[in-house]
Amino acid sequence: MRLLTFLVLILPVALRAQPLTPTVMTPLAKSLAETSDLVRIGSGWWTLLDSGNPHVIYRIDPATGAVLHAVSVVNATNMDWEAMTTDPQWLYMGDVGNNSGARTDLRVYRVSLASLQNPDTISVLADTIRFSYALQTDFTPANNNNDWDCEAMVAMDDSLF
Repeated sequence: MRLLTFLVLILPVALRAQPLTPTVMTPLAKSLAETSDLVRIGSGWWTLLDSGNPHVIYRIDPATGAVLHAVSVVNATNMDWEAMTTDPQWLYMGDVGNNSGARTDLRVYRVSLASLQNPDTISVLADTIRFSYALQTDFTPANNNNDWDCEAMVAMDDSLF
């Protein structure tokens, strides 16, 4: 009965939209206007840019937002980079944006974290993990009205979600 009372009293409040007012902590460099994700690797912060931008990842200064280091992923294409995650060995970059639901070339690029720790690295080669959604059979464009777009990614154990 206590749980039911809790749900009756609290759940309606929790389901209402909560207004948020974000606070800008660090303005990013103008060249990073299309930033899609941010991940910490060691003591550095790395970001990537959304579709139509170079196939480059950037280490940024968290205090100033300035670009400290740019690394080209030479064998990658930035169709719609949306997400990054890491595990103990790898940085994964998701070319997984699919706003229209029509993409058949979804992929995740993987580069070693060790290569990014070297300040002299200006380019890397990536492994490519190609994938598709097993249940997707219709690739008719339906802009922003489909179940086949990905905007975030998590690495856990031996899997990406």
